[in-house]
Amino acid sequence: MIGYARVSTGDQTTETQVHALKEVYNVDKWFTDEAVSGVIKAKERKGLGALLSYVREGDKVVVYSIDRLGRDTIDVLTTVEELKEKSVAIISMREGFALS
Repeated sequence: MIGYARVSTGDQTTETQVHALKEVYNVDKWFTDEAVSGVIKAKERKGLGALLSYVREGDKVVVYSIDRLGRDTIDVLTTVEELKEKSVAIISMREGFALS
């Protein structure tokens, strides 16, 4: 399982998201973006861009909430579609669903 966490401002940390996810999921590899606005396209974010390059068929990506993938609906959908094309499942803890 692969974890991804993002916070938008410099006075926040990904620690809360990571801690919450660790309590529920056995995450083997983490990718994070700190002080990166959700309006920055997914592939342009260092952590999420690296995650997109890293994932392989059958992987599962867990996020605290789906809005961590972006604030722009089109960018979130593009990221979800790219992961689905690679046969990677997305699990959102807050919303309680998996996309695969």
